[in-house]
Amino acid sequence: MKKQPKVIILFGPPGSGKGTQAAFIKKATKGFALFDGGTEIEKMVRSKKYDDFPGIEAARKAFFSGELVDPLWVIDRLTIPATKKLWKQGKGIIYSGSFRTVLEIFGNKKRTGLLKVVEKLYGKENIIVLQINVPVSESVKRNVKRGRPGLDEAKIIRVRYENYKKLSYPVIQGFKKAGIKVVQIDGKPKREKVWKDIAAALSKLGVEIAVGRL
Repeated sequence: MKKQPKVIILFGPPGSGKGTQAAFIKKATKGFALFDGGTEIEKMVRSKKYDDFPGIEAARKAFFSGELVDPLWVIDRLTIPATKKLWKQGKGIIYSGSFRTVLEIFGNKKRTGLLKVVEKLYGKENIIVLQINVPVSESVKRNVKRGRPGLDEAKIIRVRYENYKKLSYPVIQGFKKAGIKVVQIDGKPKREKVWKDIAAALSKLGVEIAVGRL
C-alpha cells in the first residue's frame, strides 16, 4: 500500500532560515515539492507581466512596505491552486513562507481556510508544523545582509518581525487546537545545527531522511 504523502509547514519570523531549511528538507527527502510562499509572492510583485493581474497594485504596496500581502488574495491566487496541483501529482509539500495568518489558515464562517483544504487532501495526521524561532536582533542582522532593494532595510525588517509576533501566537495555538503536530526549533545556531535538530524531529514523526544529505 502506497504511503500517504505528508505536509511540512515551516513557520517563523523573517531571517529564521525557513527557506534554507526547507531546501535542506527537500534535498534529504523523496516525494516532496517545495512551495515557498514568500518567493512566489515576490516573483509576482516584481514582474511586469502581472501588471494587469487583479489586486496586484495593493499586493505590491503591502510587500514593499513590509506589511503582509492580503492573505485571502495569496491563498486564492497562489497557495490553494498550487496545493491542489501538487496533491494531484501525488507529492508531499514543504511550505515555507505560507500559513501566515489566522484568517488565511483557519478561514471564517464565510470562507474555508487553507488548513481545511490541506487536511481534506492529505489528512490531519500527515501535517507537521516546524516553528523556527530567532530574536529580532538576529532577524535584522540576517536580512540586512541579503540586501534586496526596497525590502531588506532594518526598519522594514522590524515591521515584518512585529507583524509576525502579533500573528504567531494565535496561529500556533490554532494549530495545536486543531490537533496539528507543532515542533519548536531554535533557529539561532548555525544552519547545520538547526538542520540536525529538524532532521531528528522529522525522523521521529515518520519522515524518511537521507542522513548527511545537505
